[in-house]
Amino acid sequence: MNTPAFFELLPPVDGLVCLDLGCGEGHNTRLLAGKGARIAALDIAESFVAAATQAGRGGICYLVGDGAALPFRASSFDAVTAFMSLMDVAEPERTLSEVTRVCGPAGSCSSRSCIR
Repeated sequence: MNTPAFFELLPPVDGLVCLDLGCGEGHNTRLLAGKGARIAALDIAESFVAAATQAGRGGICYLVGDGAALPFRASSFDAVTAFMSLMDVAEPERTLSEVTRVCGPAGSCSSRSCIR
């Protein structure tokens, strides 16, 4: 029920460089890639990143990391998605600041209800 609603909110992602923050086991990450996005996917849980990688990379770069200290240059992404993950971050303000930093000025940074 949540996944279709989430994808209805997103602008077209074909050709965009995207970060999937809190990717979990990578289900929605793979769906984004299937829509033509080039993706880096990050989760703090090594077990989730291992499961996502095992399910198939399909050109997706999976990383273990903390959203409050993203290992990317400023304006690295056209879009950032955070499907059902922001509620679980330890430092939401720092995480959102990092999302703003890595999302390019024309980017669509989406966390279900926030598209800029």
